Parts: sequence; structure tokens; C-alpha cells
Amino acid sequence: VSMSSWKVMALAAGVLITSWLIFACLFRAVSHQCGLQAGSFLRSLYLSIETIETIGYGVPDPGFRSCHAGIFVLGAAALWESLFNALIISVVYTRVSRAQGRATSVCFSEKAILCQIEGICYFMFQVCDFRKHQLCEAHVRLYCVQHSETAGGVIFQTRAMRLQHPNDELGGMLLLALPQLIVHRIDA
Repeated sequence: VSMSSWKVMALAAGVLITSWLIFACLFRAVSHQCGLQAGSFLRSLYLSIETIETIGYGVPDPGFRSCHAGIFVLGAAALWESLFNALIISVVYTRVSRAQGRATSVCFSEKAILCQIEGICYFMFQVCDFRKHQLCEAHVRLYCVQHSETAGGVIFQTRAMRLQHPNDELGGMLLLALPQLIVHRIDA
């Protein structure tokens, strides 16, 4: 989410208030049929807020007179409330975790090198985390992205590359408090 926190909260409040108004109209439409006694828009709005925010009911018959239309409106309001809450929780969690800021604190060496040691070629680069609070169990994976043109168009493929250091058989774990050398043996 690239908007400021205030804009995210204002957007969420606007969507929530709009949903109250939409469901108030729906509750008003089924009010007489379902015995909700929500004849005015204000009473329908109260009922909408009570339903979406799960506050409790102030209707004469919580069973909605066994009205079929009422169950669809009530079900839609409950489903919307669950989905909206999940969305808001995920957006707030994303904002609080500041994942984008963490991603920009990990630095890779500007240039990678190809080196021959004892007749074997290696691909190497360095990585380090500049924050004082280190990542717990940081892992590294290396992929080669290949693309080729065929008569049918461009084909992209990714290939996982084995690591010598850190050993990817042990999970490729790193301590990023210090610059770490990543080494891939070129064997094909």
C-alpha cells in the first residue's frame, strides 16, 4: 500500500460508511416484508450499523418473521463485514510491519564477479543488512533467469542455482550483520 497512513484510514472509513448506507437502503427495502419496523432511513441506518458492526439487534423479531429476503440482506452484510475486516487487518498489518522499508535496508554488492579457483569457476557477490535490528533466520536463494526468442515468441525460464556458500543443503542461512559472500559454483 503506497498511500500514507492517514489516506488509508480515510479510505477505509469512507468505504465502511458507504457500506452502512448501502445496507441501510437494503434493510429499508425489506423492512415491511420482514417485520423490521425500520420504516425510516434513520432506523434502517441504525439496523445496518448494528448488523455490520455486530453490536446487537433492536428489532422486534430477531428471526425477521422467517422472511427469505431478510436472510439474504443479513447474510450479505455479515459476509461483507468479514471480508472488509480481513482486508483492513491485512492493510494495517502491512503498514505496521513496514516490509518495504526492510526490503530497502538489505544491500547487494554493485558488481558480481566470476572467479577461477583451482580450475573451477565461481560466481560471487556480497550482501549485507544495514539496520541495527537483524533479520532472524535470513535465507538466500539464487536464480538464473533465461530468455530466448523462438518462432512462438519470447520464452522466460528460471533455474535455481546451487550455492556453495552459504550451503543451500543447510537452508542457505545468513547472518546479515556482517557482509556475507554468496558463492555459486559454475559447473555447466
